[in-house]
Amino acid sequence: MSDTLKKAYEIKEATLGLGEREVREMRVLGRVLTFCDWGIQLESDPGHRELIIDGLGLDGAKAVATPGECEPRDASARELAQ
Repeated sequence: MSDTLKKAYEIKEATLGLGEREVREMRVLGRVLTFCDWGIQLESDPGHRELIIDGLGLDGAKAVATPGECEPRDASARELAQ
């Protein structure tokens, strides 16, 4: 089956890992796989990410540490939150 696929498509083979013949990062179906010290990280396709951001109108949006949670404005509000 591998030979049949190679005739019809461009196929790149690699092994993710820390060995001499292994790679630390690779793309699979538009996603980025990275071999980290703590495990394997999977990132979405950067092109899809940009399409979603543009489609939702979030071009100038700022990131938040904890979505849905606001920071108390003064000391008394912080004391009440504890």
